[in-house]
This record gives sequence, C-alpha cells and structure tokens, in this order.
Amino acid sequence: MSQPDHSIDQARRRALKLFTASAGLLLTTTPLAFSGDGCSAHCPKFARDRFLKHMNCSKAIMESYAPALGIEPLQARALGNLFAGGMGRAQTCGAVTAALMVLGLRYGSRQTSDSQADRRAEGMREAFYQGFIATHGSLDCSELLGVDITTDSGLAAAIEQRMFVTRCPDFVESAASQLEQLI
Repeated sequence: MSQPDHSIDQARRRALKLFTASAGLLLTTTPLAFSGDGCSAHCPKFARDRFLKHMNCSKAIMESYAPALGIEPLQARALGNLFAGGMGRAQTCGAVTAALMVLGLRYGSRQTSDSQADRRAEGMREAFYQGFIATHGSLDCSELLGVDITTDSGLAAAIEQRMFVTRCPDFVESAASQLEQLI
C-alpha cells in the first residue's frame, strides 16, 4: 500500500475549512460581529496605504475590513479585484462598491425572508451614498476624476496628472471613514 499524499490531505483540509466558513456565513441570522476592535480609527489610513500599495480602490477597502468580517485578506482582495476603476468602465467608484460589500456583509440578510435586515442594509447604503456624495459630489469614477478613463485620452490625462496617486487615495480614505461612521 502506498503512502498517503500529504499535499492532497492539506488541500482537502483547506477546502473543508473554507466550505465550513462559507456555510457559517450563509447560515448566520444576525449581522456579522466585527472581530477584535474591527478597523476603528486606523482603518481609513490603512485603506489608503493598501491602495497605494496595489493601486486598486476596491481591493484596498475589502482588505482593510477583511479581518473584522472574518474573511481572509487574500479572499477579500480577490472579491474586490474587478470593481476598481468603476468596474473597469469608469462607473461607480470601486471604493464605493467595496464599501457597499462591507455593509452588505455586516448588515445584510442571511435569509431570503429577512426583510428587516435588508431594509437596514439599504438604509446603510443610502446613508453611505449621501455622505460620499456630500463630500465628493458624485459616486461615479469619471465624475470624481473629471476625465473618462475608459478612453485613451482620458486615461492619459489621469496618468499625466497623477490622479490615481493624488485623488484616488482620498476617495479610498473617505469611503473607509464613512464606513467607520456607519458601522
């Protein structure tokens, strides 16, 4: 009889752990409790630093809140990966989109029939929108930057004017600050 392959056993254990953690999230009927101290006052600066590290606004927000939500940072970054740059179409800012994911994980319903939790989450979304718009004038990436980054000329202007380094970090930090006020 051959020796068991330990790498397969480790992969199975990781898969089972991930499945169990995912099932636990789906079966929870109350809002997720932030573990430890959550993000607290340091989170907006941390999110800004995360953005400057990998230049992706949605990844920065998701990674910042991952520990508080009981999600592995690598999973959180993967979840936020495709929302940067207004979902790659210069639409809703990725920091806004990721903030909504955080609010949904924290306050959204885990059951199909929990309309009270859904209404609370929707109220949080609207409060977030109002605060972000009051601060920045828009939720839209193109409007926030003042250029359409989906065009060659708009992207060139954003790069030339260093908008991704000078403006986007502020949007990320602001989104995290708004989250801290709501959570």
